Amino acid sequence: MWRDKELEGWRRGIDRADTCILKFLGRRFWYVRKIKALKKRNGKLVVVPERERALMADRLKKGINRGLDPLVVLEIWGVIIRKSREVQNE
Repeated sequence: MWRDKELEGWRRGIDRADTCILKFLGRRFWYVRKIKALKKRNGKLVVVPERERALMADRLKKGINRGLDPLVVLEIWGVIIRKSREVQNE
């Protein structure tokens, strides 16, 4: 029985972490929309390959330093960047 309580405790921790992830994704996409407006106003390109490469390298390094699987970091950040581009192209 104690294991069920322990398991539930860990699961609540995951739920709290997931809530934080969603909160920060929401914040990130708020910034993306602000950047979109600024780029549009100033005639800037949506995609800046050098920025994307630098961002991916930085996130990969930070993820590895936190003990994360590099492929998982690349996959997650690849989706985030792709969706950020989509929002900026709307």
